Amino acid sequence: MVQLKSNCCMSHSAISQMSNHNGSYLRGCYLVVDVMYRGSPLRLINVYASPVWSERLAVLQQLPVLLATSRQLVLAGDFNCIIDAAGRSGSADNRLDITSKFLMEMVKDAKLHDAFSDPAGGSQPRFTWSRSDSSARSQIDFVFTTKAVTVRHTDLTPVFFSDHCLLQASCHLQEDQKAGRGTWKLKVKLLTPENVEELKRDYARWRTVRPLFDSLTLWWEAPKENIKRFFIVKGV
Repeated sequence: MVQLKSNCCMSHSAISQMSNHNGSYLRGCYLVVDVMYRGSPLRLINVYASPVWSERLAVLQQLPVLLATSRQLVLAGDFNCIIDAAGRSGSADNRLDITSKFLMEMVKDAKLHDAFSDPAGGSQPRFTWSRSDSSARSQIDFVFTTKAVTVRHTDLTPVFFSDHCLLQASCHLQEDQKAGRGTWKLKVKLLTPENVEELKRDYARWRTVRPLFDSLTLWWEAPKENIKRFFIVKGV
């Protein structure tokens, strides 16, 4: 469980998504909230991923597209998987499964860092979950942030009503962040089958240059402009 603290008012819009696969709901969900923090755009994503690895993977696979944004990010929640072997104690199996590797790569690609490993957070215990007898412990809850989100203080507190600790992070967004030019609106009438097929071919070509960019977020800025120009030309 995660609690974020802020001392200012935020205007926001939110989207809650329950993972769905083959028509049945899975044990996992995420909440996305876009806010304005002192005039700067910020995206907050809270995640609960299932203890079942296949359902957990289905949730995690929906997150990269949400990280491809020009907004600063805070990604937090119960991911139910570790991101390194040191994140588990008292278990004979410290191997990283496919969901651990997916989460690690996603965080690296989006250039996020773990707030509880930040020096500003002080010396914190690594383990966020434990059995009642402490025979097994894991670090499966995280708060990840982009560089411009400064972590000022963190707390990891056991609570009586859960086997997970309460993660509290006090964060500050640098005030010199500039908002974009606003939302560009696409005319629905331009979404003809011919235009969509042509755009799909162009998009496949744009994806080939993805390795040239340092992160998915930086790469996505280029396709966004290309898509915009594509439909502007089609609408002339």
